[in-house]
Amino acid sequence: MADRTISVALGTRSYDIKIGHHSLAQIGKLLRTRFSGSRILVITDHNVARYYLDDVIKSLEKEHFLTSSFLIYPGERSKSFTSACRIYDTLITEGYDSNSCIVALGGGVVGDLAGFTAATYHRGITFCQIPTTLLAQTDASIGGKVAVNHRLGKNLIGAFYQPVFVLIDINSLETLPERHWKNGMAEVIKYAIIKDRNFFEFLEKQSLDKKPDSREVISEIVYTCCKIKSEIVSIDERDESIRKHLNFGHTIGHAVESAAGIGKILHGEAIACGMISASYISWKLGTLKKDEFLRIHNLINSVGLGKSLPSMSLDKFADFLYRDKKRNEKGLKFILVSGIGTSYSVEGIKKSLIFESLKVIKNPI
Repeated sequence: MADRTISVALGTRSYDIKIGHHSLAQIGKLLRTRFSGSRILVITDHNVARYYLDDVIKSLEKEHFLTSSFLIYPGERSKSFTSACRIYDTLITEGYDSNSCIVALGGGVVGDLAGFTAATYHRGITFCQIPTTLLAQTDASIGGKVAVNHRLGKNLIGAFYQPVFVLIDINSLETLPERHWKNGMAEVIKYAIIKDRNFFEFLEKQSLDKKPDSREVISEIVYTCCKIKSEIVSIDERDESIRKHLNFGHTIGHAVESAAGIGKILHGEAIACGMISASYISWKLGTLKKDEFLRIHNLINSVGLGKSLPSMSLDKFADFLYRDKKRNEKGLKFILVSGIGTSYSVEGIKKSLIFESLKVIKNPI
């Protein structure tokens, strides 16, 4: 299959998303054309390092970059200011200056943490993304949102900071555990629900509760999601209008994730619950037909997501919900749907309806 390139059009900060197979060996040459310095720190986790770190370092050193690595423990708990400070310590003590580069090799946690560190070290140094999970390849690595978590909520400390490119090697999904495949499918389904009815129907025809054997299907899924997100980010980089629609399922989902305890439930597992709740609210408000709500619910369930809520305190859930960063003086902002492929923004959803929507996850209609 031919490699494909998608451009994120942001003027002088534009960059390419390169999607291919066995493409990790390209990282050195790609970075050589976009980075004038010599020092590179590759940030990854212990799981990803076992499979891909040597290949990445070999490619970078072939282009005569001075390369070191920094490993974190896998999981959401590593996306913290404490982890960022440990990386700062390494950068400072090993003499990385403002003309250095950080390479994020891994999933969404690695990308967010590495990007946040790059955005803040010396007021911003070069960084690039090599996402190795479905969630990161289709969503987290694109658009420049970088952040760390705070004990009072997810992604409360962060920035908009774009990479110089995103390199996606579809083959890196071969080592992805099935649970993390499903985790990424939540974001894939999100794009279809809010933006692309044809894509939704394509997904309905697939068996996606595990990784498909067909590389063509996987490539099409990744490419379609990247194309949708690149178009949205090119229009609204800083979350001021249409990009907010990418938060579909996230207002409730983030609260579920935080109330359950960081690391107890995967991001996509929480977002799947949030999308079912948001779709139910859309139906109850009369903007979504019941049959379309059921189709959304069924598609999410068909990939093994959204079938139950994690153990959590509803009081804690409410605390995290109303502390969400999407809240303003008018209240919480929700992204809802008026049909498969069409989304809209609304404020002032009643707390009773939000709690009612959670019950549908445990007791489907």
